[in-house]
Amino acid sequence: MKKLFVFLVLMIFILYSCNSEFLKPEDEVTNFDYTKYYINLDYIPGGGSQFSCEDILYSIGKSSTKDMLCIRGIVNPDSLTSIANCLENNKLLVYLDLRYASYNRSDGSKIWGNFFQSKTNLKAIYFPYDIGEIYYNVFQDCSNLEILIIPASLVTMRPNMFANCTKLTTVLYYGTKIIFKGGDTPGESWTGISLEQMTLYLANINRNEVSESDMNPNPTSGYGSWPKWAGYKWKEVKFKGEFDEKAIVR
Repeated sequence: MKKLFVFLVLMIFILYSCNSEFLKPEDEVTNFDYTKYYINLDYIPGGGSQFSCEDILYSIGKSSTKDMLCIRGIVNPDSLTSIANCLENNKLLVYLDLRYASYNRSDGSKIWGNFFQSKTNLKAIYFPYDIGEIYYNVFQDCSNLEILIIPASLVTMRPNMFANCTKLTTVLYYGTKIIFKGGDTPGESWTGISLEQMTLYLANINRNEVSESDMNPNPTSGYGSWPKWAGYKWKEVKFKGEFDEKAIVR
């Protein structure tokens, strides 16, 4: 009986210690891209942990394009800081795919901090499906950032969060919320980005369901229509069925 108890305790310890694993294509059953390797973080108290740089580099190297870092599970500020530091130290430029990850902070909020500010290692960021708020200056001066994938869960955008991201051309939004200021005042989130540089892609809105007023910017408010969504003057707005989603979301 004593041996059985010791064995069970040992197994529980091992399960909680091995919180980082790789999910190879054959391990997946639905919804995941079989050309990617996902680093999986199981749930632990507090949510998430730091990644080893070795695991990060291994996952990127195993992706079919050698530039995808795909995470699933629960991530927290420590997780994202370890990713940012590893990418910077190894001078890598990647697509960071967190669509199948949940973001967690010790205070229970979903506020995303400035883990990547002034770093040049992201070409695209696919935010976690439950991100609530992107904070001030979070991606400021990320000069190689080209693509944003924003989930429907986002409720707040702050000033300068994408300031001076001069290569940013593509924003894919899965939500339907038209009233976004894009900062504390309209457009502050995009400071330093030329007007009509970016195209807005709306994955879950059909053009024939959009009212005339939704397509006509209010000259006094500076936001509240799709052509001026988040206070920015978009180069073009494309609705569901008007673009190839898979060409954007690799």
